[in-house]
Amino acid sequence: MKYPLLLITAAALFAANGCTKTHTDPNDTPFKKITITSISPTHGAGGTSVHIIGTGFNTTIAYDTVKINGLSAVITAATDTSLDVTIPMKAGSGLVTLATGGAKITGPTLTYDTAWFVTTIAGSVKGFADGNGSAAQFNKPNGICVDKDGNMYVADMANYRIRKITKNGTVTTLAGGTYGTADGVGTSAQFQMPSYVAVDLNGFLYISDSYANRVKKYDPATQKVTTIAGGAQSGNVDGPLSYALLYEPNGIFVNPDGNGVYFTDMGNNNIRFISGETISTLAGNTCISGHSDGPRRIATFQTPFGICADSLGNAYVADTYSQAVRKYDISTGMVSTIAGDTVRQGSKDGVGRAAQFFAPASICIARDGTLYVADTQNHEIRQVTQAGVVTTIAGSTTAGNVDGLGSVARFHTPWGINIDSQGALYIADTYNHTIRKMVRQ
Repeated sequence: MKYPLLLITAAALFAANGCTKTHTDPNDTPFKKITITSISPTHGAGGTSVHIIGTGFNTTIAYDTVKINGLSAVITAATDTSLDVTIPMKAGSGLVTLATGGAKITGPTLTYDTAWFVTTIAGSVKGFADGNGSAAQFNKPNGICVDKDGNMYVADMANYRIRKITKNGTVTTLAGGTYGTADGVGTSAQFQMPSYVAVDLNGFLYISDSYANRVKKYDPATQKVTTIAGGAQSGNVDGPLSYALLYEPNGIFVNPDGNGVYFTDMGNNNIRFISGETISTLAGNTCISGHSDGPRRIATFQTPFGICADSLGNAYVADTYSQAVRKYDISTGMVSTIAGDTVRQGSKDGVGRAAQFFAPASICIARDGTLYVADTQNHEIRQVTQAGVVTTIAGSTTAGNVDGLGSVARFHTPWGINIDSQGALYIADTYNHTIRKMVRQ
């Protein structure tokens, strides 16, 4: 019997296709029943391990596929009734889905928790060297700030220098190099203890030279450092800048337009402000060290270090030895405590005075008003809302030098902290002699 050529060709194709397996695992069929009974935990950040309980899973990891909000999760362990998976970074909240061979099931929703991932962008061992990334060296970097283009500036305290770090991690020296007080161009300028640094929209740097009792300014066009306030004699005198006296100025913040410089005058336990050619005291009682709230000249501070300000002009202070975050309200002239025990040091998340810090030394503010604090002796980075809710977002009370997510990361006496326009945080990790970056995952 003869068959048309078309039928022979079709039969040949059917036979060829019939030899191709649809599923990798010979034990799986499209009709295999799988179930998901539970997931634990039901929320977590990227990198968190989630335990899935159910039935019908394949014991060979390669034959199972798990997705969270549509992104593939890495499976780390598998039995026929359980799977361990790792939440993908930046997954977002969404459904958990599981496929085994030809079977697929949708499970419960997993809530994605935002977490902070810490990396090292510059520095390695203690020393002095310009260069890229880990080839660069710092000696106790202290204050840090970020300009509108993403370049970083560091007060390299024990090297008596001001350093610049580009976005790709290249470190150069802008000014300073030997111990002293001299103004000058580039490396001819001298610092005694450059502690903190701030930058305005035009690239001018404002530097607190603590042991010299001076606030200095760096002009990026001329590369010249000049003293704008203070002198060899310590004191507490307001008025024209040429007559003003300071006592170990530390934290410094400049309004974006350069019109107004806030700084903590640590030795005087007060908050000062430079406007034009005049300096004034915003808050603090020079005669008394303490942590009392109240009207601006009655309220007391105890060795305040870090400072920042919001768009309204309210100042926020890391009141270091008060173990607290304080606020100066520019409209009322009142000083209040946002968070911190003020009596006991420690590492405790919580609301208001229920929270505890251990020598908070630097502070910055995000556009939404959230405050970020370098909690120096706890080796942690803390977040403080305007309502006073304190959360630890990175680090641990155990000092170390580890990149990673949240509490996995380790710092050693992180001192300076600043935030860029994208919300990334930059840390001067002082005793690791490195510059670290934190981004949300």
